[in-house]
Amino acid sequence: MNTFKKSFVRLLGVVFLAVFSLGIVYYNRNDAFVYIALQWLLVCTAVIICSKSRMRLWAVYAGTVIFTLGLFEAYCAGWFSQESFNLSIDDPSYYQTHPVLGYAPKPDAQVRAIKKDGSDVMYDVQYTVSPEGFRIGEEEETTAVAFFGGSYTFGEGVNDHETLPYQFQEKSGKHFQAYNFGFHGYGPHQMLAMLENGLEQKAVATNRPKYAIYTAIPGQIKRSAGKALWDTSGPRYRLNENGEVVYAGAFQNWFVSSIGTVLTRSHLLQLLWSKPKSTHRDIQLFAAIIEKARDIFEERYGGTLYVLLWFRELNHEQDVITELRARQIPFVRVQEALPDFNAEISNYTIRFPHELHPNRHAYELVAKFLVDYFKSHP
Repeated sequence: MNTFKKSFVRLLGVVFLAVFSLGIVYYNRNDAFVYIALQWLLVCTAVIICSKSRMRLWAVYAGTVIFTLGLFEAYCAGWFSQESFNLSIDDPSYYQTHPVLGYAPKPDAQVRAIKKDGSDVMYDVQYTVSPEGFRIGEEEETTAVAFFGGSYTFGEGVNDHETLPYQFQEKSGKHFQAYNFGFHGYGPHQMLAMLENGLEQKAVATNRPKYAIYTAIPGQIKRSAGKALWDTSGPRYRLNENGEVVYAGAFQNWFVSSIGTVLTRSHLLQLLWSKPKSTHRDIQLFAAIIEKARDIFEERYGGTLYVLLWFRELNHEQDVITELRARQIPFVRVQEALPDFNAEISNYTIRFPHELHPNRHAYELVAKFLVDYFKSHP
């Protein structure tokens, strides 16, 4: 076989392996990148055995690197631990690309989400999405309250009737109608993009919200700064020279976003990506985005936007409070509803320390607090 044919065959082999690797990634496995590493390690081993040229030395170097990375990936994926976490959703089209928000749930969908620790089920719940693309609640022609945020608002790990917005409506005796505009991994930039583009208006229709509640957690500071690995195509905002928030397109283009989607399947990359800390500039942007969302909400509905700070005592809470006060944004702390939250956090999470999303009990208590708060602040 001449040199050209050999090169062509090798190229086809690499392309085939690359496509096969992508297939492994998109297959719903918790340890997809471990198998990719094993696949390429076998390729390097074959080259070492069969080649008699410099390729053998390069294969040794590459195989060493791949073996090391694969070992770390296997460790992060729980191969060497009794704890092995896996999340499965029975509808692969549940997450969909969105031209404004970057990604969003599939409208008019009902999916089952199961998270396991080995064979132990941490949660087995149902998510139901309305035709407008938001998690469902009960329809009542009463005072409307719009809930914005990420998974804490959406209710990751709890059933439809156990979320914070749903519990809020129930605890109010149907005095309030709650709308749930949260979704997994969202930050304040998605809330602002929704309001700027009027994406919430079809859902609320003529029932104009009197209040909005944005549930803030520490990780959202990095999300709104574009530091979330999964949100590479989300709406990007920046502060101009006057300190004003301006829209600057998506965080990344389609190609980079697609790569980011693939890389989110790697536990090692997720671990490394989580290390960069939020800067003071990130906190300023975070608060400024909420401020602009507040201004739009007030102008459109004549209502008031509150921030629910679901922070522990650390994690930049005081810095965020300082920024919110400077912008005259009203807020409440989760500790007002859960006084022992910092000391007894395990009572309020699904499975501490491995699954930190709030449980139904936490949502019930916070919902009751918010109902009482708004009734005393008409």
